[in-house]
Amino acid sequence: MTNTHQISPAQLYSIFFVSRILVTLTYIPTLNEVVLSSDLLVQTLLYPLGMLVSILPLYALYKARPDWDLFDCAYRISPVLSKVLAVLYALFFLFTALLSVTRFDLFATSRLFPDSDFTIFLLIIILIGCAAAGFGLEALGRLSGLVVLLVCITLGFVVAVLLPRFEPLNFTPLFYDGLAPTLRGAATFLAGTAETAALAVIAPRVRGKLEKGFVKWTLWLTLAMGLLFFCAISVLGAFFDTQLFPFHSLAVLAEFSVLQRLDAFHTGVWILCLFVKLAFFTLLTVTCLRKAFGKKLKKTYIAGCIVVLGIAAVIISGDFERFAAIARPEIMMVLFAIFVVLIPLCLLPAVKKQIKREKEAVVA
Repeated sequence: MTNTHQISPAQLYSIFFVSRILVTLTYIPTLNEVVLSSDLLVQTLLYPLGMLVSILPLYALYKARPDWDLFDCAYRISPVLSKVLAVLYALFFLFTALLSVTRFDLFATSRLFPDSDFTIFLLIIILIGCAAAGFGLEALGRLSGLVVLLVCITLGFVVAVLLPRFEPLNFTPLFYDGLAPTLRGAATFLAGTAETAALAVIAPRVRGKLEKGFVKWTLWLTLAMGLLFFCAISVLGAFFDTQLFPFHSLAVLAEFSVLQRLDAFHTGVWILCLFVKLAFFTLLTVTCLRKAFGKKLKKTYIAGCIVVLGIAAVIISGDFERFAAIARPEIMMVLFAIFVVLIPLCLLPAVKKQIKREKEAVVA
């Protein structure tokens, strides 16, 4: 019988693509390293290198025991350690979901409904997105395939329509302020990829090999990000850095046949991406909590996510300073380093030792 809780690599990386491209679509220049616009393209080119290096500890764990998740690895050291890590990863995933929700809230309250109360709609998004986690990973993977298609169509429309407006003179000299700001900016891009940490939790639930899919996802994501930044810089120029949400400004400039303006379609795709990301990170949070406290309270965990996200989002809603306080690049860099690199790296020696013992037991 087929395990309905499993997912194919294509479905998994469709979820990853949709989830991560949302971070780029809602890019806020004032929250990131200040560089001249052309250096953003260099940051994008450095992104896949950083991804491939940072995934090495998790990849080593996966190759050692493909049937274990990170908490199974920790359990071989201490059952208590396994539960502690499960709770920490749950908090990390929930925090990532909160960042996505509040970022979209900032967009809605500053661009879509600046004179209206967005609270009810925000709570509805959280309720529906979190509740969708109950449908499971495979259903989410199927939906993500459709959303990937819509993202590609939207991106294609925007590029095609704005092509006549491309202005080469809008590109600035590379590394005008030195290499350091560009490297810090590339690290910020990398830190925005919390999806990498999800492999620590759900890798055993994937049918098939993960390696090729990870490389393809990284390259396709880099291509999409590079195309977005190239288009935005060539059209907006110095205006790019002055916008709170430059890619929405880019969509406002685009007109296509009967659609007239693509910003409404663009916003609809953003909402779909947010729905997928919110459901996915809620699912990850619930998976971690079930590892820590038992598997019988799935609906309770989902309800808890809804309550926590709802309260936190309402507190932060519409306040840029509060959002900026939790979305600082330094915070994301530290969290990425801990949950993607350091924790798997620390567990690796114990896993290898366990495998060595198992081999010695077989020989004996």
